[in-house]
Amino acid sequence: MEVWRWLEAQGAHHDVVRWARPFGEDWPRAWDECPRGDWLLGVAARAGADGRAITRAACACARFALPYLPDAEERPRVALDALERYVEGGEPPADHAALDAALEAAVDGAPDPAVAAAAMAALAALRSVAHPEDAPLAASSAVQAALLDAGDCALVAAMRHAQASCADLVRTHLARPPLVTARA
Repeated sequence: MEVWRWLEAQGAHHDVVRWARPFGEDWPRAWDECPRGDWLLGVAARAGADGRAITRAACACARFALPYLPDAEERPRVALDALERYVEGGEPPADHAALDAALEAAVDGAPDPAVAAAAMAALAALRSVAHPEDAPLAASSAVQAALLDAGDCALVAAMRHAQASCADLVRTHLARPPLVTARA
């Protein structure tokens, strides 16, 4: 099946479907050339990729946003540390609900939108443990944090850099899902 048709059938956004049209049935090339981490995480979640690998990639994207947090804001770092122990073979965080509440408080109490987006990236990574379909929000929120922290003249360059960085992070932490590999 053509990549774009599968994406369309899965309910992917029109911009993702439009981007995928030139790839035909070349799933590996589409995965390797995808310019956005949120799109890759969406494909992985829809394709049934390993949940821990999805969470690992979401954590990597959320960590990309940590520089936009004030030094005193530790809640996203604490949550990501717990998640990374989980994806490396540990148990899911026992205090998952407390971490979720702390991250929601970090989002709600953020002093500016960039900080809120960075905290939201960690929250999405945390929620991806139970809901892999939330993982793309980790990448898109990390991109949003970078954009909100950039000056107007650097906005588009910052967005493209952040999107490409998150795509590279996803590919580093998440192998091609079986659906993509099977189409090679």
